[in-house]
Amino acid sequence: MSKAIHLVCVLTMTVTGALAGCAQFDEPDAQDPLPILGCYEASGAPSLSVGPKGVQIEGSSVKIPFRYEFRSSSAVLNAQIEATQLNGHFHLSPARNRYFYPISHTEEGPVITIAFAPDNTVLNYYRRSVSECEF
Repeated sequence: MSKAIHLVCVLTMTVTGALAGCAQFDEPDAQDPLPILGCYEASGAPSLSVGPKGVQIEGSSVKIPFRYEFRSSSAVLNAQIEATQLNGHFHLSPARNRYFYPISHTEEGPVITIAFAPDNTVLNYYRRSVSECEF
């Protein structure tokens, strides 16, 4: 076999193998959100209501769809919610992109950790009740 044909065969098998590897990537399955439903609060930041129809941010009537997922190292809230900080005020708003917020399960209940841009100030949102927030 000539070197050129051998090279074409090797490249074809390499590209085919790489494409097969990409096709085998699995998005984590959405989990039953029942363990994380409720009203969450963090000091100095807007509250979050996580309900069966979506996440609602204090001051808004919009319910943002979300997924409760188990990733490789933790549970996450996968939602199109952007967290920003401006002049010392924390803001949560609907976003175009999906963001992943880790969830810790503690003896007191679930805790959602949110980092606020631009300086990544981290706030822990503690569940205050299992019912949705009353805004």
